[in-house]
Amino acid sequence: MANFKGSTYEKQGRDAKIRCDARGTKRYGPNRYDGLAHSHATLQSQQCLFNDFAKYALSNGLDPKLNLAMTKKHFLDFLSKRTALLSASSCEVYISRWCAYIKALRSKNITIDSLLDYHFFQRCKDQFNGRPDKKSFKKGRYINPMKFEDILSKLPKRSQVVARLQYFYAFRAEEALLVANYLEKFLHDGELTEVPGKGGQRYMPKLIDEALINNIRSTSKISKGAYYRDLRKVMKKSSRAHDFRLSFAVNRYNELRNDGASHKNSMKITSEEMNHHRLSITAYYLARA
Repeated sequence: MANFKGSTYEKQGRDAKIRCDARGTKRYGPNRYDGLAHSHATLQSQQCLFNDFAKYALSNGLDPKLNLAMTKKHFLDFLSKRTALLSASSCEVYISRWCAYIKALRSKNITIDSLLDYHFFQRCKDQFNGRPDKKSFKKGRYINPMKFEDILSKLPKRSQVVARLQYFYAFRAEEALLVANYLEKFLHDGELTEVPGKGGQRYMPKLIDEALINNIRSTSKISKGAYYRDLRKVMKKSSRAHDFRLSFAVNRYNELRNDGASHKNSMKITSEEMNHHRLSITAYYLARA
């Protein structure tokens, strides 16, 4: 691993720009979550992030090599000041950009404090501006098992399997479609493994029902557009695909509580199964549902 090249922050900024410039390479497949700048807009955004921290480092007399100044202690102070006046949504976006930028710099051989990992930035989002934010959101999104079975009975088989993957396994629509269309890629010894979630974070292994496996195998591939069209015909405007995932959160949390688990442990387990890295997001789901 190495430091930024240059004796000044300005020169180091140019080095960071050159390292992370991936324009001309599509942000697709293995490049989707690399954090590099695949567009001019992203490159500019990264330069702004670099300049923000450079100003902070300069005003606080930190290490002349900016990457060595990027420690957990300094970042906590920097983010607390930088996000103080941002709205909840803007704060989340800003911290997410830093998370991706740090990942990109590491992939380009820049030495940065190992404590500045994905989980650190997720915790920062809660610490500096947790959810749900002050914006109002529509409640009553929960779909009970009886209503869900009624929805399934009206859906074509191609969409039934995707809806089941969302409702019983907590996948987002895109993730459920990926599993339904490429089952064998993720199925190992009766478990779904290495399913990519938001931000490229992998889901924990999930046992899958044999009957659902057979249904998926006997169903042709389905596009996202076809799935959404099928849902609109059945649910109209009363519900949407993501409500299946919200309903999983309610069902799983209640199941754990009924089994005697504490609120804290129930939230933790539910969050892990949903591939959430912040309890506040699971709480947000429960509030909406």
